[in-house]
Amino acid sequence: ERQKPGVAPEQLGAMGQGASSSHLARPGGGLPGSGRPGPQQSLPPRRHGRGTQVGSAPAWDYPPAEPFDNVGYDNWKEARKQWTAKPRGYRRQHKRPALPADITYEEVLGSKAPFPRPVPLPEMVDFLLDIWEEDGLITFN
Repeated sequence: ERQKPGVAPEQLGAMGQGASSSHLARPGGGLPGSGRPGPQQSLPPRRHGRGTQVGSAPAWDYPPAEPFDNVGYDNWKEARKQWTAKPRGYRRQHKRPALPADITYEEVLGSKAPFPRPVPLPEMVDFLLDIWEEDGLITFN
């Protein structure tokens, strides 16, 4: 059988004679990526214990990591403090409720007309919970 130039017969390994395997064969046999050693290779020594990788030192042999200083997060927290800070002399104004105290469920939800002014979500939630509790649709323990 013809031999390919530059390829020794032992390099053909498991691919067989005549196959183009010079780029796959390893010295000692075995195929790369197969995870199995060839006839002339041996497995690396097994480590007992909890090493991080085969052949590397166990995790406890390494010094503790230095504390991580997340500068970007620190900058964001500082900027957020400035964004959310109340101006000097700020006093929250008491707002009248958007819904009158004597309004009924049908008046609120039975009409397609818009409210005279926006109703804050917490106020609408409180209104609905009160109505549903009165109607026995929901109970609170």
